[in-house]
Amino acid sequence: MPPAKRVKPSKKPTKKKVNTTSAYKIGTCINDEEKLNICKAKRPPAVQVTKIQFGARKDAQNQTFYFDSLWNRMMTFRLFQTKKFEPFKRFQLIDISIHLQIVTYHNEDKTNTIRIPTIGGNTIITPLISELIIKSYIVELCDRDLAKKKELGVDDLLIDVDLQNIQFKNNIKPIISTETVINCSTCTFTTDEIIICLDLNKMDVCLKNEESDTESAFFEKGNYLFVMFLDYNDFMFKTKKISGQAPTGSLGENLNLATGNTGIPSFIGDGSIESV
Repeated sequence: MPPAKRVKPSKKPTKKKVNTTSAYKIGTCINDEEKLNICKAKRPPAVQVTKIQFGARKDAQNQTFYFDSLWNRMMTFRLFQTKKFEPFKRFQLIDISIHLQIVTYHNEDKTNTIRIPTIGGNTIITPLISELIIKSYIVELCDRDLAKKKELGVDDLLIDVDLQNIQFKNNIKPIISTETVINCSTCTFTTDEIIICLDLNKMDVCLKNEESDTESAFFEKGNYLFVMFLDYNDFMFKTKKISGQAPTGSLGENLNLATGNTGIPSFIGDGSIESV
């Protein structure tokens, strides 16, 4: 990987949109690291934290973590539903804390690609060619069949597959959202942060389905999902949809206007998703 000239946050400010529901008496914060830390500090001692770790490193237990490229126009992460619950059936959901550093590669020569280590090997990163908007949501899956579904596609969540005008289906309840706008830069790399915390106020839930090879675990309520939509060169996304290519959501590693591949300009350089 070539050395970076310098690293700085994108200049354009992050757009903020927050949706909350008073029924659960939840508290929220968007792009506020201080409030995120306060949210974590409120956790009772010895609670079980389910953590998805990002960024290339080895931890104290010599476990290796790799970069995660933003390779698809929809990235989903289950919250709470991946735990092993036996022998318990009733739980309290305390909070969801998300802090991600999004690294984006820039170069005037759009053919000048780099490679980063990912869990499947090396992934080609292509320079950003136009504005990228990352639309991040925590949503609640309010339908039993949807909540237990192992793999979720964009058709499961959206009324119309329109990433410029996100409209969730009736059985999807958006709880909190934010937009991160990334523009082309003269820096080789820029870093943008996504910070979301959701205080669930010790929500009482009951386990209705254990996780299996074919189904996710789910509760009678509180089946949360973190999802990121990448609004990037939408005309190329539509080209893939019209041509019937599969998977249409994939950005494609190499820039190719004829096939609708935009290349992958961004990856998660560091951070974590915690559900407690």
